[in-house]
Amino acid sequence: MLKVLPRTLKVIYGQSTEILASQAFDAAGNPPARPAGSDIAKPSRPAPFARRDLPVLGITLGMPVAEAKKALLESLKDSSPVILDTAKYEYSLASAACVRETKAMRQELRNLESTLQQAAVNACREESESLSARHQCKRGDLSEGDQQVVADRKQALVAALSPECHPQAQTFQIVAGVEVEYADDLVDRIFIFSSPHPDHADKIVAISRVLRDKKQVVDFRTELAKRFGEVTFPVTPRKGEIVYWFETPEGHDRIIENAEFRESCSLGTPWPVDLQGSGINDRRFTAACGRYAAARDTDDDHRLLVIDTDYTHVIAEQRAASVRAVEEKKPAKVKF
Repeated sequence: MLKVLPRTLKVIYGQSTEILASQAFDAAGNPPARPAGSDIAKPSRPAPFARRDLPVLGITLGMPVAEAKKALLESLKDSSPVILDTAKYEYSLASAACVRETKAMRQELRNLESTLQQAAVNACREESESLSARHQCKRGDLSEGDQQVVADRKQALVAALSPECHPQAQTFQIVAGVEVEYADDLVDRIFIFSSPHPDHADKIVAISRVLRDKKQVVDFRTELAKRFGEVTFPVTPRKGEIVYWFETPEGHDRIIENAEFRESCSLGTPWPVDLQGSGINDRRFTAACGRYAAARDTDDDHRLLVIDTDYTHVIAEQRAASVRAVEEKKPAKVKF
């Protein structure tokens, strides 16, 4: 009599193989009948991780601005960080016309500061009774009164900017930037961003980091994996490919399993931040894909962006609604 061996049914799910059941076939080679209406269900995939915050030097998305600045400096206190003048980077990806307007505005403010500083020096010299005392009169910090003069003038100049160049026409606002030089010609630059929009003010919505590493002494991706955990996409990245970590297990699974959703999130090249790390191309983030970290290695540097695309989606929708409102107000026909 022929002995029938049990067969094993396997289902491949993701990268794992799970044995669902062992079924002994009868002498005719038929499997045992299943109850009516029953079926083999796809096993639920266990959550790969609990919700993760994707921290960068103690900073996380949604953190209050003051707390984020404090955390950044605290994390780097033993590394002699240089605080960057964020005004130089405010309009990194603005249009050419906006660059000209804002450049002229900043130049006028610098000229005003210089004039006020020189006026203070002249007043000091006039009040000095001796030549040696006059030599001590040098340019320094503006007085509180002069600082207010500059602040008032800046407010007036910003109000006079073209609508598309106004800070609130932007999606991101740089609130802090630091640079640190390490051994082996490593230079680390970090920018943190909040929103210029009142409804989203005082919260961190993006973090950018550029680590210049021409000697390739830092295994950047490995260090990030230690902090962020399992990579979301791609599972086996090629050299130079952008790697993503999504904040929630739901977002993680959706990116892996839903190609249409993944496509809508515009993952992949080109890198959405300028070479300095200060200008984020907000037109790349119009879909609500949640919070995630993206990293890319090049021959010269390592780049990291942590971003809240649910926030950028809201701003993109508001901008589109504003454009539609303007179009609707335009006359439909040309008058002759």
